[in-house]
Amino acid sequence: MTDDYDAEEEPPLSAVESTREGTDETIVEIWRGPHLVGQVYWDGIEPVVQIFDDRRTGYNLLPMSELANVMVVAEPIVTPDDAVTEDDDEEYEEHPATTELVAEFDSQAVHRSEGGEGYFTMTVARRFIDRCTDLELAVVNVEGFDLADGEVRARPNLFGSFGGNPEALEWDEYVEEVNERAADLIKGWPKRDTVVVAFRVQEPTGESFVA
Repeated sequence: MTDDYDAEEEPPLSAVESTREGTDETIVEIWRGPHLVGQVYWDGIEPVVQIFDDRRTGYNLLPMSELANVMVVAEPIVTPDDAVTEDDDEEYEEHPATTELVAEFDSQAVHRSEGGEGYFTMTVARRFIDRCTDLELAVVNVEGFDLADGEVRARPNLFGSFGGNPEALEWDEYVEEVNERAADLIKGWPKRDTVVVAFRVQEPTGESFVA
């Protein structure tokens, strides 16, 4: 292999909810900047990832850390509500901080997808991140869209994944680090009124949820 791969020259991977052409099946497209590089879908048993070949090189190299962050977002989107998983016998108990955050911000979403994902104005998004820090919740993904006439339009260049290895730090230090990165990122996003933000948030237990 003679081509050198430099991840710093490439924009980060982003996950965009979509539907398979000609069906109502929900999929998640994987984008790198303006290029569609793959997709995640439910194969009847579990979520699977399909990576597309790059027409320029005949292959595609995707950093595992970025792909893992995309899967955190994609898996709950493509997994049917009635899917049987190994964890079905383990009842999820919502963390008290999550309950408090949802109670405060749920009604402030300007739009929600059919899957329940909330979209927040930039002003609310900044307060959302600050509140997550107060509650010791980590904002591990932020994704920007344009919302116009009730339609959400993906903006693949407005995306950030900040999850990493929380075990390497004390939880409060991890929260402060990733939330600061999330806040700094959206500061540089376009200031137009149509831009809205969606979040994935991680609890101290390791569980994560779409806000």
